Amino acid sequence: MSRTIIPLAMFGWLLTPFVSGLLVARSARARAAVADHLVLCLTIGWAGVAALMWGATALEHPGGIAAFVAGGPIGGLSFWGRSSDDDGGGDDPPDDDPEPQPPGWDWERFSRDLEDYDRDRLVGSR
Repeated sequence: MSRTIIPLAMFGWLLTPFVSGLLVARSARARAAVADHLVLCLTIGWAGVAALMWGATALEHPGGIAAFVAGGPIGGLSFWGRSSDDDGGGDDPPDDDPEPQPPGWDWERFSRDLEDYDRDRLVGSR
């Protein structure tokens, strides 16, 4: 039975970055701290993901086990990025800017050009 539980526990540990990321997402204080130190948190988070992946392949060494255990929860910091709430950027246009409009159509010129075309076509066919 322990032959099954240990591999399942190790496989389950691969989900810890998502769990720790969810915990940060649910706490306004934690989100504010991550937003204030975003570059540092992303650097630490991606280092945690790298440690988790390296540790998963080096479980026969004590350092691999430590990297696997510590890298999982730390990897949850790698999920964050800037949003429109952070710095006003993002995909949505600002509310005060009008939506861009397509260029207007000059119907009077179109009508004149169409009449000229019809006249030239009738003259050319005679």
